[in-house]
Amino acid sequence: MLIMLPPGTDIRGINDGTFNNPDRVEVPAGSGRVYQVQYVDDIGKGFANEHRFATLAKIPLYIWPVPIP
Repeated sequence: MLIMLPPGTDIRGINDGTFNNPDRVEVPAGSGRVYQVQYVDDIGKGFANEHRFATLAKIPLYIWPVPIP
């Protein structure tokens, strides 16, 4: 899965030196589908279409810690 985010979004994957603790995202919000961030890159740096791009991998049967904020 791929996700495009606004420039400067704080999201970290395994390529950011956080191999043992990459970020996890729920897409779409509230769905219970949780993905682990694999790779993050900035696209169009310095141009009007600048954005952050991340690749995600599905985490099977991931259980959120309780309580859910």
